[in-house]
Amino acid sequence: MEIKKIDVMSVGKLSGFIYAVVGLLSGVLISLFSFSLGSMLSQSSSNNFLSSFGIASIVVFPILYGLMGFVGGVIGAVIYNLAARFVGGIKIITH
Repeated sequence: MEIKKIDVMSVGKLSGFIYAVVGLLSGVLISLFSFSLGSMLSQSSSNNFLSSFGIASIVVFPILYGLMGFVGGVIGAVIYNLAARFVGGIKIITH
């Protein structure tokens, strides 16, 4: 069996979802780091900024990562489809 062409939108959706999950995990880690660092600082203005940044990272990172993953997946699928025309597709060997 040989994969000669892949659906561009399905690759984009799958890549977008995977990257959104990675973005959520990154946002949670950044948030924990921001809250930890903010609690160590005694200045209230920097503490408020770090807390706001930490909360925003949980929302913003998955959206940005998801969009970048979607666009990257679409571009990658288009490039694959073009290359597969000239070189051939990926052969899947089952035993």
